[in-house]
Amino acid sequence: MNFKPWKLSFLVALSVSGSAAFAQSAQTAQKSLELERYNEARGALLRQGQSPEAMYELGRLYQMREMPDSAAFYFSKITPNADSPMSLVAAGRAALAKGNEAEAANQFDKAVKATKKKEAFNTLKLIAQAYAESDVKDTAKAIAYVNAAQTANKGKDDLGLMIARGDIYQKSENGGGESMGSYDRALIVDPNSVMANYRKGQLYVRSRNFNEARTSFEKAISLDANFAPAYRDLAEMYYFAKQYDLALSTFQKYMSIAEKTPSTNAKYASFLYLTGKYPEALTEIQNVLKTDPNNLTMNRLLAYSLYENKQNDLALPAMEKYMKMAPANKIIPRIMSIMAKC
Repeated sequence: MNFKPWKLSFLVALSVSGSAAFAQSAQTAQKSLELERYNEARGALLRQGQSPEAMYELGRLYQMREMPDSAAFYFSKITPNADSPMSLVAAGRAALAKGNEAEAANQFDKAVKATKKKEAFNTLKLIAQAYAESDVKDTAKAIAYVNAAQTANKGKDDLGLMIARGDIYQKSENGGGESMGSYDRALIVDPNSVMANYRKGQLYVRSRNFNEARTSFEKAISLDANFAPAYRDLAEMYYFAKQYDLALSTFQKYMSIAEKTPSTNAKYASFLYLTGKYPEALTEIQNVLKTDPNNLTMNRLLAYSLYENKQNDLALPAMEKYMKMAPANKIIPRIMSIMAKC
C-alpha cells in the first residue's frame, strides 16, 4: 500500500479571516479533499478566486496528487502580504514541494518570528501539518514544531495536531508506537474523528494486524459512510489477507462512491487483475487506455490480462508495445518470461 499521510483539515488553523460564505465553501472543498474528490475540490476552490485560503488549499490538492510544480505554483501565489505568517508558511510549503528543505525551514522560522504570541499555536500547527503532508524523511525538525505547538497550546492536545504528529512519526522507521499513541490521543479529543480511526487502520495494516485494521476502518465508515478512502484501504487489506471475494466487493463499494476519474478507473482495473478477474480487468483496462493510451501500468496489465485470458496472439504485440514505451528501469522481469511463453 502506498501510504501518504495527508488529507487533514486545515480551516480551523488558518489565521486569515474570511467571509462566512467563503468559510462554508472552503469547508466543502476541504471535505472533498478528505474524500479524495480532487476535481470537485478544485472546482470549488477556483470559484473563490485568488484568496489566500483558496490558493493554500489548491497547493495542498496538487501536493496530494503528487504534482509538486503545480503545488509550489499555488503556494507561491499567496502574496497579499509577503511578511504575514500564512504567506511565509505557504512559501515554506512551496520550498518543501520542490524538495528544498533548508529554504522551507528558513521560511517556517520567519513565519514563527512574524507571528503574534496569541496566534503562535495556529502558525506552529500549520507548519507541523506542512511537514506531515510532505515527503521529508528527517522528522527531527517537524517534531520540534509539534512540540512547540503543544507548548503554545498550554499542553492541551489538539485533534489536527495529534493527527499530524502521528503522520510525522509514521515517516520514521521505528515511529509506529508514537504514531499510534498520537492517533489514540486524537481520539480522546474527538472519539468520532473519521480521520484518526482511518489512520489507525492504515497503521495496523502496515503491521499486518488485520483484525484491528478492519475494526478501525469499519469504525471510520460507520462515522461517515461516504468516506471512500476507508473502503479502498479495507479492500486492499482483504487482498493482503487473501480474502479475495471480500476484497473485490469492498473495492466495488469504493468505486460506487469515489470520484469517477481515469485514476480511480485504473485502480479498479488493477484490482480486478489482482483478484483474478481477467476478462473484467480487460474491459476496464481498455476503457482507461481509450483516454490515457500511454499509461504504462495499464499497458503492462493489458499484456498480462490478455495472457492470463489465453489470448496469446494479442498478448505478444501488447507486450512488445509496452517494451517500446517503458524506460529500461520500469521493465519488470515477469514480462520477459511471459513473452517467451507466447
